[in-house]
This record gives sequence, C-alpha cells and structure tokens, in this order.
Amino acid sequence: MGDPSKAKASLGWVPEITQDEMVQEMLAHDLSKAKQHALLKQHGYNVDGSTREVQVGAFVLGRCSCQSNV
Repeated sequence: MGDPSKAKASLGWVPEITQDEMVQEMLAHDLSKAKQHALLKQHGYNVDGSTREVQVGAFVLGRCSCQSNV
C-alpha cells in the first residue's frame, strides 16, 4: 500500500475506511462477480473467453466474457 501522508498534508485527505475494510469490500465484490460468472455459465453463456481480467493487487482472480451460446 502507498503512503497517504502526502495527500493528508497537501489536501487534508483522510481515509473513510480502514485497509481491512477496503479488502473486505473488494473480496465481497469479487465473490459476487464469481457467483454471477457461475450463474451465467450454468445457463448456457460462454464465460470462458477472455475479454476482461479481474485483478486485485498482483493476483488475477478470473476472466469474463458473456457471449450467449443459446
């Protein structure tokens, strides 16, 4: 993570949530997208093609394209 001290000194910025809360929000969002991906795949959509990567930090969590096979 970066050092927010310059933003605080220059702009008076202070974070509204903690780093742990941010990580929890990001993981909840990624889990939601994974569930959506699984549901689309279950209903016949091609979600194996690579059009978008979901990435958190250095970890690529998945790729998604939503083209119908129906």
